[in-house]
Amino acid sequence: MARILVIDDDDDYRDYLVAVLERAGHSAYMLPNGASLEALVDRYDFDAVLTDLYMPEADGIETIRTLRRLAPGLPILGMTAGIRSAYGDVTVRAMKLFGAKGVLFKPVDPHELLAAVDATLRGEKIPR
Repeated sequence: MARILVIDDDDDYRDYLVAVLERAGHSAYMLPNGASLEALVDRYDFDAVLTDLYMPEADGIETIRTLRRLAPGLPILGMTAGIRSAYGDVTVRAMKLFGAKGVLFKPVDPHELLAAVDATLRGEKIPR
């Protein structure tokens, strides 16, 4: 299966995401934000990245921009706890503008998460 990097500052939520991914057979690696990204990306050959938007030190937009520089073809899924509204639409557009293949809204249903990850790994477009 795939090697997926999960970046989220909420320890419990990050653990939840990793557990869902690992139960599905993926290998998951964790970071609390994008600040220490370079060392990890250089060390592992990730198949995809799942990153939160709002994090201290290096937020999701900074993280996506760094990933685009370090690994231009690496598929990225964004996540946000932002509400599904005009504000949420702006968040989705911003993450996609910088290179996310799709954006998931928290709390993410495990089936939705796995479907989005699988579609991303196959190079398919994510609906949101």
